[in-house]
Amino acid sequence: MSSKEDELLADNKSTAPQLGEHEQALNITSDASEIMQKAEAQVSECMLLLDEDLKNLKESKASLRKEALDESQTLLLDLGYKANMLEDEPEVAFGYAEEDKQEKVEVKSVSSGKFSSFIIASIIGAIVAIGSLFASAKSIGVAFDINKLSNIDYLMPLLQPIGKLFITDASTNIGGVVLAGIVFIIMYIIYIIRVSLRATQNLKDAQATHEQAEFYCTSKEECKKEMDKVDAHLNETIKTIEYYKLILSEQNVKLKRILFIEEKQNFEFYHYKTQLELENSQKLVNAINNLLGTPMAEKGRLSSEAQEVLIKTKSVLNKHLQVIYDKNIDDVL
Repeated sequence: MSSKEDELLADNKSTAPQLGEHEQALNITSDASEIMQKAEAQVSECMLLLDEDLKNLKESKASLRKEALDESQTLLLDLGYKANMLEDEPEVAFGYAEEDKQEKVEVKSVSSGKFSSFIIASIIGAIVAIGSLFASAKSIGVAFDINKLSNIDYLMPLLQPIGKLFITDASTNIGGVVLAGIVFIIMYIIYIIRVSLRATQNLKDAQATHEQAEFYCTSKEECKKEMDKVDAHLNETIKTIEYYKLILSEQNVKLKRILFIEEKQNFEFYHYKTQLELENSQKLVNAINNLLGTPMAEKGRLSSEAQEVLIKTKSVLNKHLQVIYDKNIDDVL
C-alpha cells in the first residue's frame, strides 16, 4: 500500500471511526479518479503549449529566412565568399518515448453488491424453505407437490412438523413462524457475508487501482518535466532566432555597402575591415544554419545535441556583440 493510501485510510479512521470497508473503497476510488484527471489535464495542457511553441518556431524560422538569412547568403555569394547553405531543415517532432507510454488506468465504479447479494440470499432462502417443506412432507407421509404450495389447505399440515422440531406441541402457525425465522436468518447471514466479502474485495481493488493511478501520475509528471524542458528550449531558440534576424539584417546593410563600393573581387584584395565583416557575417550564417539544421528531437525527447548547438549559437552572437561594443556589454543570450 502506498503512503498516499495510508494517509487516506488514516484520515478516514480519524474523521469517521465507523467508516466501513465499502466507504473506504469509495473514498480511495474517488481519490484515484481525481489523480487520473489531474494527470491527464496536466499532460493535455503541456501538449497544447508545445503545439503553440512549435507553431511559433516555424513562423520565426520563416521570418528569419525571408527577412535576413536568405539575403545574407546571397550577398556573401555575390561578394565571392562561399556561404555554407542550409538546404533542408529537419522536421521537429516531439512526443512520448515508448518507455514513457503508460496504459491509462481505468478507475471502475465501486458496487456494494447489496442488490445481487439480496437476490442470491432470496434464491437460497427459497431453496431452504422448499427443502424444509419437502422434508416435512416426507416425515408425515404426504406426497410433496411444489405446485400445491400456494394451496393453504395443502401447506398448513406441512408447517406443523417444522415447528415441533423446536416446540413439542407447536401449531401450524408456530411452524410457519419457525420456517420464516430460519429462512430469514439464513438469508441474512448469506447477505451479510457476501456484502462483507464484496466490501473487502472492493477495498483491495480500490487500493490496487489507487497504486496504479499514482504510478501513472508519476510517469506523466516525468513527461511533464520533459515537456517543460522542451518548452524552455523552444522559447530560447525562438528568442535566439529573433536576435539573429536583427543582427543579420544589420550585417546585410554592411554587405550591400561593400558590394556597392568595393564590388566583387578576390578575398585578399578586400579592405581588411571588409574581410572582417565578411568573416563575421559568415560565422553568423554558419551558426544559425547549424542551429536550424540540428534535429531537436531524439526518440521523442529533446536531444542533447540540440541543447549543445543552441549554447554555441548563442555564444557566437554574444561574441559578435562583444566586438561591436568593445566588450563593454553583458551577454544578451
